[in-house]
Amino acid sequence: LVLGTTPEKAPDVPEYITITFEKGILAIDFNGKKTVRRSLEGIKDVFAPQRCLEILVPARMASGLMEIKLASQSADFSVTNLSAEVFECETASGDASVAYCAFESAIFSSSGGEWSSKYTDIADLDLDTSGGDCDVRGGVKRISFESASGDLHAVFAFAPEELSFSSASGMCKLYLPESASFTLNLKTVSGRAKVEGFDGFYLGSGAERKYICGKSGGEYAISTASGNVGVYVNRGIR
Repeated sequence: LVLGTTPEKAPDVPEYITITFEKGILAIDFNGKKTVRRSLEGIKDVFAPQRCLEILVPARMASGLMEIKLASQSADFSVTNLSAEVFECETASGDASVAYCAFESAIFSSSGGEWSSKYTDIADLDLDTSGGDCDVRGGVKRISFESASGDLHAVFAFAPEELSFSSASGMCKLYLPESASFTLNLKTVSGRAKVEGFDGFYLGSGAERKYICGKSGGEYAISTASGNVGVYVNRGIR
């Protein structure tokens, strides 16, 4: 696929790929057709052949994209070395992996898919899953995580300004810089909470309590019924 060519002139485009370019928006619809085959016993099986689509963006465009929108049922996405104002990814069970990217806003919505971001700076990160786990590594200013049973594992290059975690049974594990200042509002039922390596103190006890570290800093709200919560000093983890 060569960006800049019109759909009519795009060379050797397979029939399961539809390309449109309208009003500056490039859309690629990638569908592996279902195929019917007959087994030796005469039983018909329907399957979708596995395919892989690779898109290369010219270097002059890779740092100035406005929006990247991806959607799939079960296909996985891998994005590297791109910058955009908005990144959106919606899947049923497919995973999304981004590395060496920079986004002003990133949104991931999935039923069972997993999110992974490494060496990536994101101003606003919104993660919404039913059961998929999320692994965040890099610089994030504001992060929101909502899941029924998914876990959040985050290693931050700098302490986020805002963090919101809500899950029924998912676990939350955060690694922050040693110099981080933050206020952690905890709401748990049977889950255990642990804060290690910081010079802070608790206010209150029981299901709802607050941990204060430093005079000012990030505002974090973590709510879970049975999942455990851990906040640790990032000692060289990347």
